[in-house]
Amino acid sequence: NLAAREKEAAKGVGTAEQIGSHISETELDHGRTFDYVIDNDIDAPESMFVQVRDMIRDIQHKNKQELVIFCDLDNTVCECNEYYILQAEKVKGLIEQNLRGMPMEDFEERFSNSVRKHNGDYSHSFFHRSRFAQSMVDAVGDFADEMRSDADVLAIKEKAREWGYQVFDYSYEEIEGRVKQLRELRKLGEVVLFTMGDRLEQVKKIAELGLMEFSFEVFDYKDATIYRHLCAKYDAKTHCMIGDSLQRDLLPALEAGLPIVIRITDKKESYWNDDGTHEKKYHQAEDLKEAADIIKDYVYEKEHQRAKSMNYLEDHT
Repeated sequence: NLAAREKEAAKGVGTAEQIGSHISETELDHGRTFDYVIDNDIDAPESMFVQVRDMIRDIQHKNKQELVIFCDLDNTVCECNEYYILQAEKVKGLIEQNLRGMPMEDFEERFSNSVRKHNGDYSHSFFHRSRFAQSMVDAVGDFADEMRSDADVLAIKEKAREWGYQVFDYSYEEIEGRVKQLRELRKLGEVVLFTMGDRLEQVKKIAELGLMEFSFEVFDYKDATIYRHLCAKYDAKTHCMIGDSLQRDLLPALEAGLPIVIRITDKKESYWNDDGTHEKKYHQAEDLKEAADIIKDYVYEKEHQRAKSMNYLEDHT
């Protein structure tokens, strides 16, 4: 603004101070009141950006939502594990074709153990795009000494790596009915998709599922600190987390103090299982519709308790 006034003053129409005191500058908002005023004067004690930030924070605080629901994406809204299993099965078949000879039952068990050894700790690890592909290469390596003499182990490893990366080429299909159920959840409060993985890959899934109208957050890890950060970003009286992974979705959310934590159960066979020995402090649901019912029950009970407290106070005052 000062630069504009000085530029205008250079034309000989008056000094910068005179231009600044003109009615067009001083009376534009005469008679109007505002909840917030941004001072963009060059001598303002705080920059305009800081003022806007503080204004937004204050507006969010005054308009705190009742409920924000964080919802996982993979294996909660869309299929995911099945694509990893498909690629692992391809690698298993390739290894089997090149073995000297091994009872099928022994091979099945050993391959499953190999995959778990090299990729089983995925739920405790930061996401890295090459992790699964490398685990397939390492699984091949576990059987290298038992392959036929004419087997090209290096070529087999490269093929396993290629198939491992191809897991990202699938169009991840919706789990039946989940998109509709997700939209029904929005009737209870704001729904934020909170997912882990490669950002471009996750945004691609969200777009293909037709969910770009939802807020979403993509991280390469999930822990209590990130949950606390998101709770502060999406300020609300109550927060909820819905997901399928014990290690990624449930335990960090419980540690961060979220009052409603719901696990979507998945009964499909998988090489990966992130269960452990933990006290069950979360709810379980078969789908998002059942999860919505759990949230409704919690909200109803919370309102019921609040009403009882209000009645108690009225009776004793």
